[in-house]
Amino acid sequence: MFLENKGEKMREYKIEQEAKRLIILMIISCKGFDEWKDADSKDLKILMEEDREVNVNELMTKLGGKSSLGFRLSRFAEENKQEVIDTNLVIKFFGGAEHIAHANLESMILKQKGEEDENVDKFIIGHIELPLEEIAKNGDTYEGVYRNGQVKIKIKGLIRGTEDEIDVRKNKKVICHFSLITDVNPKEEIVEWLKREQAVHKGFMDVAKRVLEVDYAKFWNLSNITREIVKELQK
Repeated sequence: MFLENKGEKMREYKIEQEAKRLIILMIISCKGFDEWKDADSKDLKILMEEDREVNVNELMTKLGGKSSLGFRLSRFAEENKQEVIDTNLVIKFFGGAEHIAHANLESMILKQKGEEDENVDKFIIGHIELPLEEIAKNGDTYEGVYRNGQVKIKIKGLIRGTEDEIDVRKNKKVICHFSLITDVNPKEEIVEWLKREQAVHKGFMDVAKRVLEVDYAKFWNLSNITREIVKELQK
């Protein structure tokens, strides 16, 4: 089966179970202009718990979205010579140049709506999978630091995507997308890949240098929004 976007055809890929779960959590916790508001949380919960692969089109249909995400994810899999979409590919996709470009496009919509420049910068940073270190517990949330060259950003108000707590004595690194922690103790090669990919993107690094801290408990109330989404999916 093939996917089509603006006349371009792309092979449709299978998504592994854990990658499927990660994509669902990331998309529904994403501040993406309510693009996924039609998604049914009960359907998503069932889909997350089913121990099976799904194809890209099935997942996008369940999410209720009408975007080009499925097509772009499949194209990224082909470019990386993947046979299936796994968690490593998902993290790279949402943390690399392709998604940075997508975040920049969406940031232009925010600017047109009159959003403050500081919030637009934080939106771009949040939209990208960031490898964090120095993880600590702060009340019922987590915090960490994104370091890449001369860039240093404190990220606060992070929420775990499962009921399991993170042992911060053993796990000093995570990856986050907006206020959601998407991976704990990630593989070092994934961390280094993300840092390299982000470091060579001058536009992203220019934004990152302007942002010293993002606290999701304050920024668009994303900590609470993400917490409620996770709770709903765990019922």
